[in-house]
Amino acid sequence: MKMGKQKLLSAALVMALAVGSISGEGVADAAKKASLKTKKMTLQVKGSKKIAIKNKSAKMKYTFQEQQKICGKGE
Repeated sequence: MKMGKQKLLSAALVMALAVGSISGEGVADAAKKASLKTKKMTLQVKGSKKIAIKNKSAKMKYTFQEQQKICGKGE
C-alpha cells in the first residue's frame, strides 16, 4: 500500500515537471546589451565628440573611460 502511494506521488511529480517545462511561461526574453555605435575615435587636445549608444535604456547612467592610458616621457 505504501509503495503504491509513492509510485502515484512520483508519477504526479513527473507529470507536473513535464507540463511545467513544456509551457513557455517561465522563459523571459533578455534585453539587448547597450553598445557604442562608433568603435574607434580620435580627439584633439581639449576636443569633444558626442558618443551614440545603441540599445540604451533611459533609466541607466552610462560612463566611459579611455581604454589606453596616455603615455609620456618623464623627466
